[in-house]
Amino acid sequence: MKMLIILSLFLVLAPAVPATCIWTVSGKLTVNDNIYVASSSSQVKNLQDVRVKVWATTQNADLWTHWGTTRTDSAGNYSVSVIPAQSSASGCTRSRRIKVKAYLDGDYARISSDLITDYDIEINNFDTWHTNTSINGRTVTLNKYLSNTTDTSTTAIARSYRDTRAAQAYLGYRQLYLKLNQWNLNPGKSKLYWPAEFGFSPPGGWVHINRNWFRSKDASNVWHMNSEDGLSSSTWRWTVRELTHELLHQWFFRNVYTPNFIGGASADTHDFIESSALTLFEEAAEVQAIHINELVFGINDDAKNRQVLSRQGIRCAFETAKHNNGEFYFSLSEVDSMINANSSEWRDYLNRANYSVANYLALLVEPDWFQKDFDNTDDTSSGCLLRPAQSSSRVLCAGLPTPMFTIVEAMTGLKNWRFAYPGDSIPDSQRNIKEYYDYLSAFYAPRFGAHKEHFLHFGNPAYQDVAGENGPDACTGISGLISVQLTL
Repeated sequence: MKMLIILSLFLVLAPAVPATCIWTVSGKLTVNDNIYVASSSSQVKNLQDVRVKVWATTQNADLWTHWGTTRTDSAGNYSVSVIPAQSSASGCTRSRRIKVKAYLDGDYARISSDLITDYDIEINNFDTWHTNTSINGRTVTLNKYLSNTTDTSTTAIARSYRDTRAAQAYLGYRQLYLKLNQWNLNPGKSKLYWPAEFGFSPPGGWVHINRNWFRSKDASNVWHMNSEDGLSSSTWRWTVRELTHELLHQWFFRNVYTPNFIGGASADTHDFIESSALTLFEEAAEVQAIHINELVFGINDDAKNRQVLSRQGIRCAFETAKHNNGEFYFSLSEVDSMINANSSEWRDYLNRANYSVANYLALLVEPDWFQKDFDNTDDTSSGCLLRPAQSSSRVLCAGLPTPMFTIVEAMTGLKNWRFAYPGDSIPDSQRNIKEYYDYLSAFYAPRFGAHKEHFLHFGNPAYQDVAGENGPDACTGISGLISVQLTL
């Protein structure tokens, strides 16, 4: 009994063993997005699916110990818990500096500032000491809100601004990958090099975006698009269209073909007269970007960027087309001669001109495309086409499917077009809008096959739509057609 009493006293009086020392570093990452939003205002979004690394030190020198790596969840939250090496009662209560970085690399998107390492965002001031008075550990909360969307500097780019744009692009490119994948369009991981020296999208998987693509129009020493682009009020819509456009070039490389980048007379990839393969490559990205931004982000881009060009509009583009030295490609008499003769030279140029290819592609996915008149107005009163050569005559077109394809179906057609050839490679001579149309009419009939000629006529400035002059009337005998559901 005496021994039991002594033992009991020892147990009561013995010093308590400290509980496990656990330090937790957690926080929330958000970004003010004024790019991938459906209005000119901004929206706070959670920075999800980014890799977060945590380090700590009890030293003044940079002797950092890695505490752990995690990923942010859909709410932008991260958390890392660790029992530090110095976990005794005195070690646990020591003040520590905490270092946290977020790396913009996930399963679906990646941002890099040098094409090698992942873009990193510093979450906190590494010189801040976090004091702890508990032998059980401490929770340190380190949040980050990226909100600098104005680049006003005329010299070095501000780190806060650069980080904000990187995070915006990461979320947008991530969402684009997920949608393209959902549509079975075989996207590659969305990868962006920012800030790059030049803005373009070369083969190899990386989109390059330089600083001026994001510059605020209201800032000093700015660069922005020309007013002739039809977007004079702000630059955000232009920016989102260009960002998606360049990413879709990577999709085209992966799924359709890589064009020869030697352009027309000026050796530019946006020459007025360039290789048909290069024109289709460029205009496919443009038309797709406009429609996909609306589908994915609810962005209804400026009407001028969606418009199906008129025949007169295409003719005007030929009349005003200039070389880099300012000389016109054609004289007015040459344009008239080519149009009036409906010559093979004209048709060759028509296939290669940006405006006509964009027109042909847009017609595929344009709602009520047969209502488009050719004096830049729409005839929506009777659901039929008003013919320019006989303005008083109307043709019933209600039997035509509208739209002919969705943008996803049209892209699926592009992807499948590649595999219609032996070796899964489209011959150079057949990389043009006409061959793509031929493929659609052959493999996706009856939706498109029976109406290919209507599309060719509607996009052709030389076609007058008069029976007996340039072929049969575009809409003769189609009023009784039944719209057939197409499955690609």
